Amino acid sequence: HTATFVARRASHETALHRVDAQLAATGAAGEVAPALAADGIEEVFMLVAEAAADPRTAGRRETGARRGQTLALHATDHALDRTPAAWLVRLDPTGVRGERGTGPADLTLRAAVSDLEMTLYQRPARGPVVRTGDPAVLDLFHREFTFT
Repeated sequence: HTATFVARRASHETALHRVDAQLAATGAAGEVAPALAADGIEEVFMLVAEAAADPRTAGRRETGARRGQTLALHATDHALDRTPAAWLVRLDPTGVRGERGTGPADLTLRAAVSDLEMTLYQRPARGPVVRTGDPAVLDLFHREFTFT
């Protein structure tokens, strides 16, 4: 990997480890800075695509579980390119793809961008995460993306 990749990955790992340490010590964690959290969400898409293609992770996936389900993420406190930060994740039979944008979704999550990132990483959110739609979509996403 490039130095840029390593620096980016280290920044996100450090932020997540800080959250984990705060949760362990006090039961509550501070937010991840919004710009870092937004970039972290986009990095998750890269990591989940790699994990979905990795034969070592195939054992925890259900054959046929990905059928084009969609997960929309809407940040309530951050903008990208002067528009509210939003992403759409598609869980297709051939892979998992995430990209900036909006569209119809089987499950929509609305929250502060830090809380959206923590939800993807299966960490508790600091504030409310409004969920509209089928919660099974997030469960499937977590089976596809378990970052250890």
